[in-house]
Amino acid sequence: MMVPARQRPKLLVMPAFHPGVQHCGADGYLIPHGGDDRVGVVQIRVGGGVDHDPLPCCAFYHAAAGGVLLSALAYHVKLIRDILALPVAVLKATPVASFIVLVLIWMPSRNLSILISFIMAFPIIYTNLLEGFEHLDRELFEMAKIFRMKFWNKMYYLYFGGLFAYFRSACAIAIGMCFKAGIAAEIIGIPKGSIGENLYNAKIYLETPDLFAWTFVIIAVSVLFEKIFQWLLSLLAHRLSVK
Repeated sequence: MMVPARQRPKLLVMPAFHPGVQHCGADGYLIPHGGDDRVGVVQIRVGGGVDHDPLPCCAFYHAAAGGVLLSALAYHVKLIRDILALPVAVLKATPVASFIVLVLIWMPSRNLSILISFIMAFPIIYTNLLEGFEHLDRELFEMAKIFRMKFWNKMYYLYFGGLFAYFRSACAIAIGMCFKAGIAAEIIGIPKGSIGENLYNAKIYLETPDLFAWTFVIIAVSVLFEKIFQWLLSLLAHRLSVK
């Protein structure tokens, strides 16, 4: 049984080593020469093939905002740090599959990937930024206090400049984790029209080209989003003269 054509990925990727490929069919798929149906190509149709797929980048934005806010609070208020220590440790240690199954008990699979991606990305950003707060130069803060430096100047010169490298490295790791965890959640929860559903169907119906195609889509989107976000951070750092 074939996966419905509307759910297949739209960009065709064909390796040059396969001699059996001759032309494209009406549905956009490559037709083998001489009736050979063992086509060694990756068929990718990106865009329009997924009816609903909440991208993990939404969860990443929430995880970044939550990590920045809570790490700042945890650094200045020891009680908050003690309260968050155990939940963050549990989030880092628990397998993603366990979270997916537990979350499915209380919420529908439609928004599962967003929550799971947030759970995987938040501890990374939080712990990295908290480590960055711990390594801030305390002597500079003493000097700022003596000279009565304004609040926004301290935020810019001391906090932003000292934490930028930690935030950037945390984001580079968290973005990849968001996409991997989000797709894993979709494969288990199988929300209709998602990339995870298409991967699951490719496994069930032994559609190896579709499996490679959707895997390529996930990698491409993840790398592209990471490059764009890192470029934006680099642009921001250049504008603000931060290393």
